[in-house]
Parts: sequence; structure tokens; C-alpha cells
Amino acid sequence: MGDSGSLTLGLILGFLAIRYACYHPDVMTPIGNMLVIAVSPILIPMLDVMRVVLVRIKRRKHLFKADRNHIHHKLMNMGLGKSTALVILFAVSIGFCIVNFTLLSLLNSHFIFLIDIILWSAMNSWFTYIIRKRKQGLKVIETKPGPETAAYVPALSEQESDLQTKKRSGQRPEMKSKTPAPADAKLIIGEAG
Repeated sequence: MGDSGSLTLGLILGFLAIRYACYHPDVMTPIGNMLVIAVSPILIPMLDVMRVVLVRIKRRKHLFKADRNHIHHKLMNMGLGKSTALVILFAVSIGFCIVNFTLLSLLNSHFIFLIDIILWSAMNSWFTYIIRKRKQGLKVIETKPGPETAAYVPALSEQESDLQTKKRSGQRPEMKSKTPAPADAKLIIGEAG
């Protein structure tokens, strides 16, 4: 989508949320606490931006410099693809909406937002825990010095490591076939079909 599309979409969603929260009883019928209803669908991006800004302030990093600390980056660092991360974020957003709409008749909006923040913090802590556990089983290979260029690859077994060493040194690795070829098998090289 890019910056232009995401900023435009964010502006439209923010405008609609504010417009819905600032209702006029003569124009529309109020349903519960309008602020909770207006903010619930955009709660994930709002909480994510607040968390990222607080982390950048804590680490004394520039607020507007890009990094890989957003929630979708965390999901991709867990090994999920972009589409799967998107589906999970939609599901979590729908979950927040359902929880908030259910709690509207039971609790004050302040408590609802407090519950949202606690759930969001717990979910982020769980994601961070999974990422740390995943990195423990991975070996870091750096192409250039610096954390931005580090790539994580699965740690190789001893046999795979020996094979990689032989390939780099120019030795021909031994090819072990699991099933032997039949005695009358012929190798045919040419065009297929």
C-alpha cells in the first residue's frame, strides 16, 4: 500500500471515528458509549503506534526513523508470512471489537480501555517471548557489520555444516542416495517431450 495509501486510509478511519464519536442525537441514535464503538476498530494501529513511540523514546531513537518494531514485523519475525500476519491482525481487531461491545453494558469506558491495554501488552509480551525462543534455535549470519543486516538462518547440523565447508573449499561432496538406482537404469540427457 505504501506511505500514501496507509496515511490516507488512516486519515479516513480517524476522521470517521471522530465523526462517529461526536454524534448529534438529532442526526443518529446513540448506541452505548460512542467513543468505545468509534475507537474499537482502529484500536490495534493506535496501540501499536503508542507502543512503538514509547519504545523509541526509551531507547533514545529518532521517533520518525523506520525500524522493524511494529506488530506486523513481530508476527513476521515469528515466522509467519505477510498474509498470515494480516489475517491474525484482522482477527485480533475483530476480537477487540467483540470484547469491547460486550463489555459496554457492564463497564465504564475507562475500564474497557484499561482492559484493552492490558490485553495488548500481554499479547506483545507473548510475541516477544516467542521471538526470543525462536532466535535461540537460530544462528546469526551477518553480511555486513550492523544489526540491520543480520539474517537469521536455522542452525545447521554437524553433517550439513561439513557439507557446506566442502562446497566452499571446492571439494566435491559425497552424494548419498537413500535408494539405490536399478542396475538397468540409464541417464538420458536431452529435451523432454
